[in-house]
Amino acid sequence: MALKEFVAAYWRFVVGNRKRTGYVVIGVPLALLVLWLVDVHPVLFDPVPAEGIVTATQCAGKTPTFDYRFEVSGNAYVGRGHAKILPDSCSDTWSGAPVEVTYLRDYPSVSIGGSMRAWWGNLGWLTLFGCAVVAPFVLLLMFLRERVDG
Repeated sequence: MALKEFVAAYWRFVVGNRKRTGYVVIGVPLALLVLWLVDVHPVLFDPVPAEGIVTATQCAGKTPTFDYRFEVSGNAYVGRGHAKILPDSCSDTWSGAPVEVTYLRDYPSVSIGGSMRAWWGNLGWLTLFGCAVVAPFVLLLMFLRERVDG
């Protein structure tokens, strides 16, 4: 019976205060969007796709990466990307394999491994995750705090 009362009180907490619910449901995905934009904002302003070549892979550790090289107007540029965007697994990728690269038109030295379409897809999934999972969880934490304090 205690679980039923807890769920009913939580429901009143969420639905009873629309302002609180609005802050969490809108604020959490907005915060995730801002964090995402901080990571990739330079490439949003004038991105240009290019094809690069993998020069090395670093598959050990929690975040495997790869180094790449690409050319723009006869000049070679290098960068590092997350191995999760590689078409094959990190250990199966060889030096010289083709990879997508996105760079700034005016500053080709600013680049990311991968395409902007993949980054926008990530943003969409991150926003959905924020709305569906994180926002109710934050509301639950707010409810528990109010319940303990009150």
